[in-house]
Parts: sequence; structure tokens; C-alpha cells
Amino acid sequence: MLKSSKSSDRRYTPAEITRPFFDSDLKIFDIDVCTDHNAPELYGVNNLFEDETDGLIRDWSGFAWMNPPYSNITPWVNKLSRHSGGGIALLPNNTDTSWFHDIVYVHASVIGFIRGRINYIQYDVDKNTHYIKKGNPWGSIFVGFTSRSVDLIHQHPRVGSCWIP
Repeated sequence: MLKSSKSSDRRYTPAEITRPFFDSDLKIFDIDVCTDHNAPELYGVNNLFEDETDGLIRDWSGFAWMNPPYSNITPWVNKLSRHSGGGIALLPNNTDTSWFHDIVYVHASVIGFIRGRINYIQYDVDKNTHYIKKGNPWGSIFVGFTSRSVDLIHQHPRVGSCWIP
């Protein structure tokens, strides 16, 4: 999930993005490190951190899924790049940023460039319902840390091309 204290930054990953990782009987992700109780279910993930700071403070175990708050990407990407269990991050395709040059480019096992823009899911507290939020201003990438992520990202149907260092 993409979230922060900014309401405009509180968005959730749509199933069209996560579902292809779960099309097999394999349990792909062990933990979702950026989520909250309003997030739609991420298939097969039972371990969730439900507070933004929890995910940065707590220890991570297993293969992680991460859609961090786009207003505060650096500490999340840094932590995932050092996480021994590896994982996949869904990030904006901002290759001009320091976090991309200093962390992603240096430590990633694979970068998958997603075709088209993602329409994220938002949660309407007043109506207690989810809805599609159109108008995402960024292209997106999957960034994988550890060799396990290479095939998963390469085979995702929305990935147009991959860069493998």
C-alpha cells in the first residue's frame, strides 16, 4: 500500500497488479510491510504491519511485498534493499531521484518497467468503501531485491521490459 499522513498519498495496490504474483499455488509473499486495516486483501499474505511506522521499526521476516508512501520512499527502499529475505517493491518510475540512484540502481536484482499507468484504490472513510482513483501522474516500476524476484517480475503481464544488472 502507498500511504502516509497525506490523504492524497494514501492509496492501495489494485488486484490487477498483485494477482499475477499469486496465479500459482505458491505462496509468494510472507509479509506486506506497508498496509493498514482499510487495505483490500493481498492474496495469500497473512503477516501485515498495520501502521506506517510499524513497518520501519519492526523486524521483517520472509519475502516482502512493499508499496510504500510515495512521499517518503527512501527509508522504505533502503530497508527492503538490506532485508535478508528480499522482496518486491512497487514504486514510481522516478529514475532521477536520489533514492533511485543511491539505493535501487546499486542494490536491485531486477527492475521491471510497468506498461501504462496504475489506477490505485482509495478508501472512502465516510462511505466505508473502496473506489478506483484515476489520474496517477507517475509511471511505475517493480523493483526486486534477491534473485527470487527476477522471474516473478519478468513474468508479470504488465511488465514491458526488465533491467537486470
